[in-house]
Amino acid sequence: MFALAAAGTLAAAPGCAVDPEGDSAEADEAEISAPGGRFGPALFRNDLYTYLKRDGHYSDEQIRQLVLMPTEEALTARGAMQAYDAAFARMRPTDFYQQGLVTPLVKKIGPNGPLENELRRNPVHIVVVPGIFGEFIPVSPFEEVFRYGGAASVTWDRKMKALEAEPAKNEDLVHDRQFAAAEVKDVSRSMRDLVRVGSIDDSDGTPLVTITYLRPELGSLETFGTLDENADYYLTRLEKYFKIIGAPEHLYVMGYSRGTPTALNLVSRAQAAHAPWMPKLRGVIALAGVIYGTQLADAALADGPQRRMLDTMTDFVENKLESCTGPTPGALLMTRNFGHWTAFLAREALAARGMTNQNEALSREGIQTDFADVGRIVSFTRRVLFGDPQKVFAGDGDSSAILGVLHMNAPSAEYCQNIERFKKTAVQVVKGVQTLTTQARTDWFHTHTLPSNIRYYAITGTMGDATAKGAPVSPLTLNETAYDTRSLDFRSLRGNYYDLLAASQNQLQDSQVPVQRARFWPDVHAAMNPAQQPLKTYFMGTVGIHHWGLSFPRAFSTNDGVGANPYPRTLLLKSIATFVAQVESRGGS
Repeated sequence: MFALAAAGTLAAAPGCAVDPEGDSAEADEAEISAPGGRFGPALFRNDLYTYLKRDGHYSDEQIRQLVLMPTEEALTARGAMQAYDAAFARMRPTDFYQQGLVTPLVKKIGPNGPLENELRRNPVHIVVVPGIFGEFIPVSPFEEVFRYGGAASVTWDRKMKALEAEPAKNEDLVHDRQFAAAEVKDVSRSMRDLVRVGSIDDSDGTPLVTITYLRPELGSLETFGTLDENADYYLTRLEKYFKIIGAPEHLYVMGYSRGTPTALNLVSRAQAAHAPWMPKLRGVIALAGVIYGTQLADAALADGPQRRMLDTMTDFVENKLESCTGPTPGALLMTRNFGHWTAFLAREALAARGMTNQNEALSREGIQTDFADVGRIVSFTRRVLFGDPQKVFAGDGDSSAILGVLHMNAPSAEYCQNIERFKKTAVQVVKGVQTLTTQARTDWFHTHTLPSNIRYYAITGTMGDATAKGAPVSPLTLNETAYDTRSLDFRSLRGNYYDLLAASQNQLQDSQVPVQRARFWPDVHAAMNPAQQPLKTYFMGTVGIHHWGLSFPRAFSTNDGVGANPYPRTLLLKSIATFVAQVESRGGS
């Protein structure tokens, strides 16, 4: 493996940073001639570099590790997803790093002053759609922005208070329905609970970037189910939200992880339904999006111990676990269910014996291995369904389940509802996992079209190179500028990285989805659905962080004194917004 320290010897090489006084012809030419063209990874990298250097005070070498530079080979059209998978199997994260060494870092200054002027002219409003299992993670994507609040949060609160002051008149507008697993039915919730609003503001308090999160309550099951089931809730919710705040002029929908398929389906449905906010929509942004499926889900549903565990659970729910015929259970039903439950646990334990782990690979990198598999699809599912709900992310190494909806010793008054809660949750979780497979995504694109009058953007992440036996560890792998390497998140996702490597042969991946599966390829869309009109697509590039770090501080609490991974997500979000504003204001390419 190469040494990142070698970058210090390249101070006079083409990769050194330049600091033009304006948006100079030299800087523009560097972006145009770099892989990806003017509106591609070179521009995005320079946008992020500008903010990281000026506001984050990072060194050039740290920035080269935080935002990588795709090679020309990685940007070459290949016609079919299988061809992209095969080509990317020959690439490594260090290839992108090395490309960054010979691609200039240029501090950007807009045509009319600071880079923020792009956002002053076109303030961006981004609606974020959550990823799978998102309702069981106690923080939101870009949590740091929401904790700050910003002017947009104040405005949202003011408008809600004005409407709530006249409840008889505005009851329907300030509430929306959401499923509640605890009650096994839809309930009415305040829009305050269903959306979070925050903003990155200018020095005068004007929002440059407004971010709205479609917040899934714990047990809402909105991060599972089918894409259409999700859209049935989100279409109504967004219509109410925009009635309250007014439809913004520069609106984007961002799908995080599994939220990208959800967002694409939402936009397709909104177009067909002539949703009133669609004329304001400028684009869809995929943040580590599962656009073409992930082999991690394919592996979970392929023949093997993970599939046997899921099949055993499905059989238990559909064919063994009995529902009550009245308000309380009879003694015979409880006895039969307990017998089925005992047999189910035995079959699950037998299937689990075939599960392997990635402890050897993690040990080679000096990473702790305890609870390193809790992020797996099957492990996460079991935590959702079977454990102690009082131990939700309750500390380092907590192996309890997250929701624990099934308790066979529940009091009679709760027993019947508990059975239905478990059945509904289990079915929706499996449906959600299925939407992530390669086949499911291919089927969707075969049968759906996307609006061609908006733009489609993607940003991807990658962890560091895999470590072969006897080989040194790549500095990208344990880069503490991006990672909290002692956290349960990092342990878990590094294990997932090797799971996905085994399933895909791709090292360029963030532990959940490979880089080539998380960006838009127009040639793939044309091949999958001839009815699809050509899409305007833009690849922002690849950053050096794992799947969760792209979005939020931590999923699992870890008592390591750090509290969060250190990746600068707020500046990442600002750079994403700046990039789409640049494309919008200059007409794309």
